[in-house]
Amino acid sequence: MVKHVLELYENGSGQQVNFDKSSLFFSSNCSQGARDCLARHLNIPQGRGFGKYLGLKSEFGHSKKEVFEEIREKVATCVHGWAENFLTMAGKEVLLKAVALALPTYMMSCFLLSQGVCEDILRALASFWWGSQGTRKGLHWAKWKKLTQRKECGGLDFKDLFCFNRAMLAKIGWHLLSQLNSLLHQVLQAKYFPNGSFLEAQLGRGPSWGWRSMLKGRQALMAGLRWRIGDGQSVNVQRDPWLPMPYHFKVRTPSPLLPKRVSDLIDPILRQWDVHTDSGRDGLLSSIAYGLWRLWKCRNTLVFEGTTVHPAEAVEFMYKQHNEFLQTKEQGTETTPSYGVGGVQPSMGTQQWSCPPMAFAKINCEGAWTSQTLRGGWGWVIRNASGVFKGVGREGGVRCGSAIAAEAEALRAGLCAGLDQGWQRVVLEFDSKLMIDMLTGAVVLTPGLKV
Repeated sequence: MVKHVLELYENGSGQQVNFDKSSLFFSSNCSQGARDCLARHLNIPQGRGFGKYLGLKSEFGHSKKEVFEEIREKVATCVHGWAENFLTMAGKEVLLKAVALALPTYMMSCFLLSQGVCEDILRALASFWWGSQGTRKGLHWAKWKKLTQRKECGGLDFKDLFCFNRAMLAKIGWHLLSQLNSLLHQVLQAKYFPNGSFLEAQLGRGPSWGWRSMLKGRQALMAGLRWRIGDGQSVNVQRDPWLPMPYHFKVRTPSPLLPKRVSDLIDPILRQWDVHTDSGRDGLLSSIAYGLWRLWKCRNTLVFEGTTVHPAEAVEFMYKQHNEFLQTKEQGTETTPSYGVGGVQPSMGTQQWSCPPMAFAKINCEGAWTSQTLRGGWGWVIRNASGVFKGVGREGGVRCGSAIAAEAEALRAGLCAGLDQGWQRVVLEFDSKLMIDMLTGAVVLTPGLKV
């Protein structure tokens, strides 16, 4: 069977296998009888491994240190063999960049080097650069990280092996994304992502070290990956990176006004960006209306209450209310926040969080208790009228007698935190109906609790 496959390969490729230069390599699961039988029929000697290819071992074991140790020793031997006493600093720089830092390039383009190996290589390079030789240690005037910076930033433009390693692996990821018909892509797709793409692939069962390294490089690739817009049919406006902006390439502030696909923003006839869509025009008009209304509310708050609203909070609150209005309009219903007696707002199931009135802070409290250990815990969150986070706290593993006691402690902790921050008017929100009835006087206080 194996010989027939080799014959098919020869007929299809036009290349003939040289059996005189070939050897057989078997896994440990193959019996000795099967090995001898196959070697006898093919007339090929058995070998202990594939040997090396471009200075790198072809097979990997459980210990990666043995595989990467060779490249570390090669760099160290190369550096220690140079007569650094007869070299100027410029000569050292040329040798390090052109020879020493180039030695592990092929290995780093295939596999992720361990952190220990990279540190050993950098340690040897730094010792050579600062004049260490034998037992004499040179004075290191700057960290190696400083030397890896660009020359205009005060460094010497040496390679950062950690970043360079991941950049080389990211290059393989880009090859998998752009060359879908390549042999490498077809082999990896058949094993690791048969029903998806490389960007969606998981680690899988029994992955090789090469595949693990590619997934590490994918993280660096996705940090700078963005779509180049054609017809825009496959690109999501708010989720996918497609904007020509540095670092993130995504829409920073999601909005229900935006369409789902980028193709909805393109004129299908003129093949240009459509800046006159109905949704964009209506959204612009409604945004202007809400902005003017919010300016009027801020003016009234200053005139009648003497409270100055920060411009950033006013804009954020305007945007939040505008989104709530649009979402309610799409659902066809209107919701108005309702507040209970004494500023207590009970939580109703999965009701969404709503902002308190202006100049108020909302404190969300929650307590938990278990009867097996008679211990409980609680937490609280404070946000202002614009929904801006102001503080959070928690405590756990405290001994208490009941669940209502834990709820009361959560309420107390939240109120104390609000007083410490200087809030005079607050809205409390929690999910204990019994505690709400106690605070409003609907039921008698539980013995042991004080308000």
